[in-house]
Amino acid sequence: MYEPTKRAEDVAKVVCDGDRRKYYRFRPARFYGGIATADCVGCCLRCIFCWSWREVVKPKSYGEFYSPEEVAGRLIKIARKKRFSQVRVSGNEPTIGRDHLLKVFELIPPEIQFILETNGILIGHDKTYAEDLSRFENLYVRVSLKGTNKEEFSARKPN
Repeated sequence: MYEPTKRAEDVAKVVCDGDRRKYYRFRPARFYGGIATADCVGCCLRCIFCWSWREVVKPKSYGEFYSPEEVAGRLIKIARKKRFSQVRVSGNEPTIGRDHLLKVFELIPPEIQFILETNGILIGHDKTYAEDLSRFENLYVRVSLKGTNKEEFSARKPN
């Protein structure tokens, strides 16, 4: 077993560089009725059912570093081109790299909703993280529960 908050610290050493963070793609997606998506690299969990497993277990091998300005700029460009009113960071665990993420939020115009998809561990671990997030009126936090116990967390769901 491992401690996810400790793993987050270790992963941050690989996927964060100052205010820059690793991402492996930027794309439009059909979810939520249409959304601009930035897929980040690195997670503090090792879910057996993860759809981005390779980026989770080999964060050194995937992605490139982007500044908050580059991430926000790409998301806004995709959203405007596709006429989406929503953006998100997904793919792995976006709450790793707190300063980077908060700067990205600051750069997203208030008329665009930001959906933060997270496992919630780092937000729950540090109350001040939730307080920092609460300043953004256009932010919607979607916590993806990975199971209610050890057995559910490690069970592979049938396809």
